[in-house]
Amino acid sequence: MSRLICVTGGAGYIGVELVRQFVERGERVRVLDRFFWGTADLDQLPGVELVSRDVRELRDDDLKGVDAVCHLAGLSNDPTADLDPNANWQMNVVATAELAEQCIRMGVRRLTFGSSGSIYDGRESQEIFDEDAHVEPYGAYATSKYEAELRLKEAAGRGVIRTA
Repeated sequence: MSRLICVTGGAGYIGVELVRQFVERGERVRVLDRFFWGTADLDQLPGVELVSRDVRELRDDDLKGVDAVCHLAGLSNDPTADLDPNANWQMNVVATAELAEQCIRMGVRRLTFGSSGSIYDGRESQEIFDEDAHVEPYGAYATSKYEAELRLKEAAGRGVIRTA
């Protein structure tokens, strides 16, 4: 039996491709998105369920029966974060932390987070960074993505969910 994978922000630039790849692998996918730019024909793919919901308004039932979550929803760049820093914080940090808690409550054991390389923007070096590199976020967007990572690490540290 195929798994049910929830993709928040599944109608976004990266999300659409990820959903298509999951479908090609035979997985069932629940897409949670506001569909601000439309459904990108995801509703035409077999095994895809579309749920129109803002990431700040997710419900426990949205994760019912879900085996894994790929979290891509939120504001996605510096200009949008600078336009409304509070909305950026609410979508990228608060909603991510709440999603982790919802995963815990609903028994979802795997949560994958789409962070950003911009968390290294404050570094002056041009070297290649890995997961052990010192992080220096610069600006509202990068700071929110890094803070979201910290909140997820805290949830994972409680040993209830595993981030990958």
